[in-house]
Amino acid sequence: LLLKYIYRLINDFFSSSINLNSLNINGSISLPIQIIKQQINTNITSLNFFDRLVDRNIVTASGNIKGCIEEIYDGISCGDLLRDLLVNEESDNRNIFNESDRNELIFYIFRLLVIGGSMCQPDDHIERYIDITKTLYKNLLTVYKDSNTNVMKISSNVY
Repeated sequence: LLLKYIYRLINDFFSSSINLNSLNINGSISLPIQIIKQQINTNITSLNFFDRLVDRNIVTASGNIKGCIEEIYDGISCGDLLRDLLVNEESDNRNIFNESDRNELIFYIFRLLVIGGSMCQPDDHIERYIDITKTLYKNLLTVYKDSNTNVMKISSNVY
């Protein structure tokens, strides 16, 4: 029942001409817009999730992101192994994060921060990306400690 209301809220938001004007969407949008919802997982409760980047030599032990020959994928410039694995679907390192990992909210946040926008100036050090990812992740979710098991749990639903 809650999902029905969430879907309706999203659909109504994007169907409103006032909201579309506020978003400064260029071009015309035919209404009604079809909204496809997908639940995003929030199972990750530790930054150890990113340790595999060091284990697989994408990032050095000191946190430097390793470079590679610059290539462009879908208009995104990739001059390091981290951006390459996040953008290039044929990257040798793509399997570091499986499909389940890629459907985690923390991965979505991290990917958005690393890839950035059209004027992005990539950072050479992973810590800044991890720190901002952690802050955003913690601020977007509601976390509680289960009184029976003393285990941290996430009660937020993300779509």
